[in-house]
Amino acid sequence: MSRFILFIMSIYMMSPAWANSVFNTQNNKLFIPFIQAGEQVFDAELMYETDTGLFTLLSARMREHQLTPTYGETLALSPQLDLHLPRINLDGQMYSADLAYDAAMNRFAAKNISPLAERTAERGKSKGTTYIRQYSAAELQQLIFLFSLQSGININLTVQNGIVVYTLKYNTLNPAGEWVTASALLMLPDDLSQPLSMVAMQHGTEVLDSRALTEQQIDIPSFGLAATGYAVVAADYLGFGASEGLHPYTHAHSLATVVVDAMRAARTVLGIQKISHTDRVFLAGYSEGGYATLALQRELEAHYTDEFTLVASAPMAGAYDLSGTMTLRLLDTTPHPNPYYFPYVGLMLQQVYSPFDGVQNTFAAPYHEEIMSYFDGQHDTTAINAYLPASHLDVFAPQVYADLADPDSWLMAALRANDLTRWTPQSPTRLYHCVKDDQVPFANSQVAFDSFQALGATQVELIPVEDSSYDQSNAHVNCGIPIMLMAKEWFDSFNTAK
Repeated sequence: MSRFILFIMSIYMMSPAWANSVFNTQNNKLFIPFIQAGEQVFDAELMYETDTGLFTLLSARMREHQLTPTYGETLALSPQLDLHLPRINLDGQMYSADLAYDAAMNRFAAKNISPLAERTAERGKSKGTTYIRQYSAAELQQLIFLFSLQSGININLTVQNGIVVYTLKYNTLNPAGEWVTASALLMLPDDLSQPLSMVAMQHGTEVLDSRALTEQQIDIPSFGLAATGYAVVAADYLGFGASEGLHPYTHAHSLATVVVDAMRAARTVLGIQKISHTDRVFLAGYSEGGYATLALQRELEAHYTDEFTLVASAPMAGAYDLSGTMTLRLLDTTPHPNPYYFPYVGLMLQQVYSPFDGVQNTFAAPYHEEIMSYFDGQHDTTAINAYLPASHLDVFAPQVYADLADPDSWLMAALRANDLTRWTPQSPTRLYHCVKDDQVPFANSQVAFDSFQALGATQVELIPVEDSSYDQSNAHVNCGIPIMLMAKEWFDSFNTAK
């Protein structure tokens, strides 16, 4: 009897559960992270054979450290040796499928492959709206002036109206598809003489719980947009505000769904308050917010065109090319201004896809023992950066670097699953990025643009930005507000917010 059949027989009595799997279209490999067999837990790697249309098992590795997934539960075979895969990431889109074992062929056949049915009426359902306060036009103009002084950047924005600020709580999904509560800020103009159009504004990287938008209850970029006639919704993201746990940093799918559901919750408020609004939306975000914006655009265009009319999307300075540009930046010995980015991504990959057997095999000693405690929502970026080694190349275990050099590895499959390059945007899109960005290389936007062009996207523009007044040292930070103002001017040109 083959070792494969012995492995199959040992796990057929397990109960059904959730797990995240990845299919890598580059090499036709399927990765399944958690399968329980008696008292043991395995991960599995299968190869799709194009000539037979079947999957063959390449490896089944016993786990010794991380025995349960962070999100969801382990998978199991039915008594008929059928394996149900509830969540498969295939180039950023989610599918479910069944694998049926063929004893004669000693292979699995894939059946019932279908897009994951995540769009339900419960998503975005309100769990509470709280009035925060109202700002007059004069107060907003003063806030913007003070922010300009503090940042040293001239914010050329004329306030047209006051705003009313709310916090929202709503239903959404975590990376395993389980129900969680999330939160967002909603900012509405006090001038309701014209139907409102919505802007979904995605914020940049945060690590502190106290910096959640609904904790701060203020966000200058969002306030600026609302002060010129837009309804603005700004999600906290998972892991912040009403949502617990570590933020799944640069996890494209959950970043998209948490904002879709924030937009739905905001629409509910507009309906309850009988505020006239259109179905037209704009998307904007910088840094991680730029990444989230492009992920959101992909999700809206794939699944929500009947619910939202996407007028224009402005992703700004995002790490869209994780498996390429950002991997090369990690391997570059040049010091990074914010090395905490890299373990933040590493923690997301381990929690969502588990390419390694726990943090013990993800991070080098001694960081594997304490790294999670520094991403607890109480340590700021300065503290995390100070804790990390002088070279960001010393934070990960050797196997991580070996797998980064192997295009067929599970790690590279997980990174590719979160690239935002291999699809065709349909809406007017401008990729804004400062050429001299010192933290998120400009090549991310260039690679994304080239990919979109190659796939026939005609609505996408690359907007490289160079300006000696702010594109110097600390360019990533200094470029944020000027680029956002460029995006706002572009939005205004569509004349839909008036």
